[in-house]
Amino acid sequence: AGSVLPGDEAPVAEPEPWAALLPGLDPAVMGWRGRDWYLRPEDVPALFDRAGNAGPTVWWCGRVVGGWAQRADGEVVWRLFEDVGAEAVAAVGAEAERLVG
Repeated sequence: AGSVLPGDEAPVAEPEPWAALLPGLDPAVMGWRGRDWYLRPEDVPALFDRAGNAGPTVWWCGRVVGGWAQRADGEVVWRLFEDVGAEAVAAVGAEAERLVG
């Protein structure tokens, strides 16, 4: 059951597209046993070790779409598991640059 405050019945606007690079063991990934609502089952082996620990994840609009790492020289590298479009690629690239920045 949910509650709606008086005067707050209007539809909520769709949020702007967003990208994020979250670190390994981040609670957003680790806190859920059932992950199918934000992570494709076929991508789990690429992101989780046998103990269930998550590595660094690439997010696009509320879904895990890839993984990332930081090389010894500081460069952030990332890989997408699916085609999420040019806007996503640009946004993820910008986030990677921001982390190095």
